[in-house]
Amino acid sequence: MQEKNKLQSTQNSEGNFKFKTTTKGKTVDLSMDFKNSDLSNTQKREIQTKIILKATGTSCHEFSELLISQAMDALINPRGFTSSANAISGALLELNPRDAMEGMLCSRLIVLQNHIMNCLAGANPSEQTEKKTDLNINRATKLSRAFNETLEALNRYRRKGQQKITVQHVNVSDGGQAIIGDLRTGGRGK
Repeated sequence: MQEKNKLQSTQNSEGNFKFKTTTKGKTVDLSMDFKNSDLSNTQKREIQTKIILKATGTSCHEFSELLISQAMDALINPRGFTSSANAISGALLELNPRDAMEGMLCSRLIVLQNHIMNCLAGANPSEQTEKKTDLNINRATKLSRAFNETLEALNRYRRKGQQKITVQHVNVSDGGQAIIGDLRTGGRGK
């Protein structure tokens, strides 16, 4: 319970949380920036791990890091590595994946949204030829379809097979008949 309170207070006091990067040789270390914190390094690592696991909806630390790094590799963000890590992790926390499958679908949504917006920005007619504008709009349209399909897959997965029933009020005059249920036509019957 005390760990959960530390996790919540860290998220509340720091916004959600922010990553910082430190370069060691050719590798980049991505760790949370705990400003004005009296937590031990062990507690900081535990909180960081819990937040990353929550963001990706998985219980496997290596898989959660893979999801975030794949999204970062696919993201077009000229603002840099730290900014991308913060944006992806923050967006994943907002989407609140409940398991690894939702984590994968949510990270895909983030990347698709980024690519859609970059294509639309590249479609600015004042900066491009008409051909390049059309190309960017076509790409944005295709990416939007993929985004919508991924979002629908996420929604279907979250519903886990629940069916939606629509109830409508129907007036039937004297002597008339009402049909209740699905009415399908065009089948091959004898």
